[in-house]
Amino acid sequence: MEAETDGSKTAPPQSAPVDNAASVTNPIKRRIDKLVASKLHNDPEFIKVVDYVAPMVENLDIHTERRLLRSLEKRQLELNKEYLQEFEK
Repeated sequence: MEAETDGSKTAPPQSAPVDNAASVTNPIKRRIDKLVASKLHNDPEFIKVVDYVAPMVENLDIHTERRLLRSLEKRQLELNKEYLQEFEK
Protein backbone atom coordinates (compact mmCIF):
# COMPACT_ATOMS: atom_id res chain seq x y z
CA MET A 1 0.00 0.00 0.00
CA GLU A 2 2.86 2.39 0.71
CA ALA A 3 4.48 1.66 -2.66
CA GLU A 4 1.24 2.46 -4.43
CA THR A 5 0.76 5.68 -2.47
CA ASP A 6 4.36 6.83 -2.87
CA GLY A 7 4.79 5.84 -6.51
CA SER A 8 1.61 6.49 -8.41
CA LYS A 9 -0.56 8.78 -6.34
CA THR A 10 2.08 11.26 -5.18
CA ALA A 11 3.86 12.00 -8.48
CA PRO A 12 0.91 12.99 -10.73
CA PRO A 13 -0.63 15.55 -8.32
CA GLN A 14 2.75 17.24 -7.89
CA SER A 15 3.35 17.58 -11.62
CA ALA A 16 -0.20 18.58 -12.52
CA PRO A 17 -0.37 21.83 -10.48
CA VAL A 18 3.01 22.92 -11.81
CA ASP A 19 1.82 22.50 -15.41
CA ASN A 20 -1.49 24.23 -14.69
CA ALA A 21 0.22 27.08 -12.85
CA ALA A 22 2.63 27.60 -15.73
CA SER A 23 -0.24 27.63 -18.21
CA VAL A 24 -2.24 30.13 -16.18
CA THR A 25 0.66 32.45 -15.46
CA ASN A 26 2.10 32.36 -18.97
CA PRO A 27 -0.62 32.26 -21.64
CA ILE A 28 1.85 33.41 -24.28
CA LYS A 29 3.96 30.29 -23.69
CA ARG A 30 0.83 28.16 -24.03
CA ARG A 31 0.00 29.85 -27.34
CA ILE A 32 3.54 29.48 -28.62
CA ASP A 33 3.58 25.79 -27.70
CA LYS A 34 0.30 25.31 -29.54
CA LEU A 35 1.60 27.14 -32.61
CA VAL A 36 4.85 25.21 -32.65
CA ALA A 37 2.96 21.94 -32.37
CA SER A 38 0.80 22.80 -35.37
CA LYS A 39 3.79 23.52 -37.66
CA LEU A 40 2.39 26.75 -39.03
CA HIS A 41 5.60 27.62 -40.86
CA ASN A 42 4.37 25.30 -43.63
CA ASP A 43 0.93 26.90 -43.85
CA PRO A 44 0.76 29.50 -46.66
CA GLU A 45 -2.25 31.22 -45.07
CA PHE A 46 -0.33 31.66 -41.82
CA ILE A 47 2.61 33.14 -43.73
CA LYS A 48 0.24 35.70 -45.30
CA VAL A 49 -1.08 36.66 -41.87
CA VAL A 50 2.42 37.03 -40.44
CA ASP A 51 3.46 39.23 -43.37
CA TYR A 52 0.34 41.36 -42.84
CA VAL A 53 0.80 41.70 -39.07
CA ALA A 54 4.59 42.13 -38.86
CA PRO A 55 4.72 45.81 -39.94
CA MET A 56 2.08 46.75 -37.35
CA VAL A 57 3.93 45.34 -34.34
CA GLU A 58 7.14 46.89 -33.03
CA ASN A 59 7.07 45.42 -29.54
CA LEU A 60 4.49 42.97 -28.30
CA ASP A 61 2.92 43.55 -24.91
CA ILE A 62 -0.58 42.87 -23.65
CA HIS A 63 -1.91 46.25 -24.83
CA THR A 64 -0.39 45.88 -28.28
CA GLU A 65 -1.77 42.38 -28.51
CA ARG A 66 -5.28 43.60 -27.64
CA ARG A 67 -5.12 46.49 -30.12
CA LEU A 68 -3.86 44.14 -32.80
CA LEU A 69 -6.60 41.64 -32.05
CA ARG A 70 -9.26 44.37 -32.29
CA SER A 71 -7.79 45.61 -35.57
CA LEU A 72 -7.75 42.14 -37.07
CA GLU A 73 -11.30 41.42 -35.89
CA LYS A 74 -12.49 44.74 -37.32
CA ARG A 75 -10.80 43.98 -40.64
CA GLN A 76 -12.34 40.51 -40.70
CA LEU A 77 -15.81 42.00 -40.10
CA GLU A 78 -15.27 44.48 -42.95
CA LEU A 79 -14.24 41.70 -45.30
CA ASN A 80 -17.23 39.57 -44.28
CA LYS A 81 -19.59 42.51 -44.89
CA GLU A 82 -18.09 43.07 -48.34
CA TYR A 83 -18.48 39.37 -49.08
CA LEU A 84 -22.16 39.44 -48.07
CA GLN A 85 -22.80 42.59 -50.11
CA GLU A 86 -21.51 40.83 -53.20
CA PHE A 87 -24.14 38.12 -52.76
CA GLU A 88 -26.91 40.70 -52.32
CA LYS A 89 -26.32 42.15 -55.79
